[in-house]
Amino acid sequence: GSHDGRIALYLAEHEALLARTVTPVVTEQAQGIRATLARRGAVFFVDLLRETGGFPSEVLNTLWDMVWSGEVTNDSLEALRSMLRPSSSSSSNRKNEGRNTRLRSTRRTQGRLPGSEGRWSLRSARWGEMPSDTDRRAALARALLERYGVVTREVAHAEGLEGGFSAVYEVLKAMEAAGRIRRGYFVAGHGGVQFALPGADEDLRAQRAPSAAATHAQVLAAVDPANPYGALLPWPERETEHNAGRLSRTAGAFVVLYQGALVGYLQRSGGSLLTFADAANGERDRALAAALATWAGAQPLRRAFQLAQIDGTPAAAHPLGAAFREAGFVAAGGGLLLSLRARAPHARTEPEPNAEPDLEETDAGG
Repeated sequence: GSHDGRIALYLAEHEALLARTVTPVVTEQAQGIRATLARRGAVFFVDLLRETGGFPSEVLNTLWDMVWSGEVTNDSLEALRSMLRPSSSSSSNRKNEGRNTRLRSTRRTQGRLPGSEGRWSLRSARWGEMPSDTDRRAALARALLERYGVVTREVAHAEGLEGGFSAVYEVLKAMEAAGRIRRGYFVAGHGGVQFALPGADEDLRAQRAPSAAATHAQVLAAVDPANPYGALLPWPERETEHNAGRLSRTAGAFVVLYQGALVGYLQRSGGSLLTFADAANGERDRALAAALATWAGAQPLRRAFQLAQIDGTPAAAHPLGAAFREAGFVAAGGGLLLSLRARAPHARTEPEPNAEPDLEETDAGG
């Protein structure tokens, strides 16, 4: 979401080159935390609290403001997991996922506030001499080429680059002039200013005609970087009026891709499916239904999956209903129901004793 924090993972030697601009938190408490970390290096929260003073929850809130601003980091992900872990007393306390939020719960874990675990440090303390702006732009251009293969203006938008496409354009142009990358019109509809690694264009051409074996659809979170729609590609236009404007890269929503094309969008409520087929295609429809059945079966603790609507009409009455019934769904209350109680013997439906919960993709950005 637009107000969620984002998490970045860097190789240690690349962090200074690729790190985004830091916006320091300007408060007296933040200055005290900054001074303590600069003097002592990596510090546990209890030691930081002793040095700076103040109420524990207020110090921790300021510390996390500094995390989201890009100043401070932790030596593990346990603090983040702890923040996202729901309180045993009430799910209403689970309001501390995003940037600019405050800790609502005073629950403690082994005497510690959730989100205070691990050692805290200033990110810049490890960088040494700061790289030049030219070096940073060059490193960013190389990272985008390795990540996407073909870099376009839409890539800069999807990445939220500071300065937009112009931040890397001159570097890419110099690399093309040196013969290290190629410039051309590789992807239709994205303008002529496109840069590609050698071989990326051949890879694209090889995917023009999907192989006969590509009969399986994929279900991805709408916010997954592997989903190009809503970022690198526009959402397909739909002629039906009842679902206009509901497509977005929203946490909790899912997309279904078949041979690279968007064929389904499962809204975050989980009970409404939008499809994007121009004409009936039995193989594609069966792949869509089978993919959603497999996805639902992999969800932990889910005992049933109820699909109430398809394209705004009762799911059981939709033309795709036959494909879903073939995948194991049954008509129920005008919708389609998939029972998941009979799971494979190896599937774990209950958490193991004392096991830590997985860090699942949430409204905190995934």
